[in-house]
Amino acid sequence: MSRNQGTRSVHGTSAPNLVEQIMRNRIYRSLYWKEKCFALNAESLVDRAMELRSFGGCVGGTNKPTDFICLLLAMLQIQPEMEIVSEFIRNEDYRYVRVLGAFYMRLVGSAKDIYRYLEPLYYDYRKLRKLTDTGFSIVHVDELVDELLNTTQCCGVTLPHIPRRWTMEETGQLSPRRSLLEDEMLLEEVEGAADEDTGLSGGDNDEDDDGRASPVRSRKSSPSPPRRHDRSPSPSSSSSSSSSRHRKSRSPSPAESRSGSSSGSRSEGRSSGGDRDRDRDRRDRDRSRDRSHRRDDERDRDRDRDRHRRDRSRSRSASPRRRRSDRDRSRS
Repeated sequence: MSRNQGTRSVHGTSAPNLVEQIMRNRIYRSLYWKEKCFALNAESLVDRAMELRSFGGCVGGTNKPTDFICLLLAMLQIQPEMEIVSEFIRNEDYRYVRVLGAFYMRLVGSAKDIYRYLEPLYYDYRKLRKLTDTGFSIVHVDELVDELLNTTQCCGVTLPHIPRRWTMEETGQLSPRRSLLEDEMLLEEVEGAADEDTGLSGGDNDEDDDGRASPVRSRKSSPSPPRRHDRSPSPSSSSSSSSSRHRKSRSPSPAESRSGSSSGSRSEGRSSGGDRDRDRDRRDRDRSRDRSHRRDDERDRDRDRDRHRRDRSRSRSASPRRRRSDRDRSRS
């Protein structure tokens, strides 16, 4: 009896055939498949997925299949309902359950469902352990999702072809994707505009509650009464009045001074608004740069920690050999 009997057709073939035959044969001969994947159903598959501690394909010199790829093939044979697969993807408590559901959705789902369920995982930055030929390596959930959406092979499994996102946007199958960073930037712009409005309205609150101008402002804005001059001035007073008229002709008029002050305030307001926008852009760039640097530092720290663990394990494994060789030399 065939192992694939009773499975639905996916992409024109049986669902387990999405995994290459050589890898399937290795999985069927593995000990994990014979012990843990026998007579699995949708409920027991969840328990097995919760026990995962890493993911990967066939690794090592003998190309031994990992537990993750064995459960993926078992999931292709069981073919659970899409509601169960969506719950796998929405599970935030177990990272590898989410990754297993996303991988299965990438293999059997339609292009629209793949983008709808996998794109929200771009905002999951948790770490994953990937088992490779040289040992474990650290990747993040968003990196794995990007690999599933933009490459043709992952963990040694060839992924079915899906159209690009911009092609589906042009045909109207998908709406343009909106990043969370755009929402944060829009919120900051709205808050900045609200601060500017409150600052401008604070300077115009010199009026009373009933709408009348305050006495201090009206006193400042009212012109001073004109001075009275004698009709028959003395010679000394005439000379002083001529000099004063000469000085008045040089000084600007109140209207000119008012227009100059208003134009200066407008230019100062424009320059302050431009400086505020430049400062906001500079803060946004610095914030994004700090996030990228912080993420690079975390990755470097994880690589150094993994390298230190591998070196320590090698030194521990090498120490018994040295002791044995020393004993042999001492006996000889």
